[in-house]
Amino acid sequence: MVDFLLSDDLQLDGFIDELELDDYGMDEHFLATLNANDELRAPGGFTLLCLLRKHNQVSHITRYTVWSWHERVGELCKVNAFRHYICIPGLEDLLHIAQLPHLFYNKMSPAIDYATWNCWMEAMEERSRYPVAETHPLSAGECGL
Repeated sequence: MVDFLLSDDLQLDGFIDELELDDYGMDEHFLATLNANDELRAPGGFTLLCLLRKHNQVSHITRYTVWSWHERVGELCKVNAFRHYICIPGLEDLLHIAQLPHLFYNKMSPAIDYATWNCWMEAMEERSRYPVAETHPLSAGECGL
């Protein structure tokens, strides 16, 4: 995906200029737009048909976020610590996090809780060495390009 994004064929300068006119979420809009664009055929992307079939309720595999208003916030953010309304997980949350298919947990930070961050980095390294079976809905052939 990195080679794809940096290729000369893509020519993203105009698109990036448009996104930079906004005040928030440019990186999120950038990747989401490229990922779900059938014409680009991004490696690891998924099709617009998949988005439409799932009624725009596609689970994200990249980053997991627990917002302060989530109906199960007490269960999903046991430390009850937040930054910008997003849970900052603690050691108590690692068991739940380890069962997620996501690649990243939003707002995990070594500056805030080094022990949790360090444990998660070790778990991510384990995942890269010993991959588990893909169970995320987007791993199914119906949505992939």
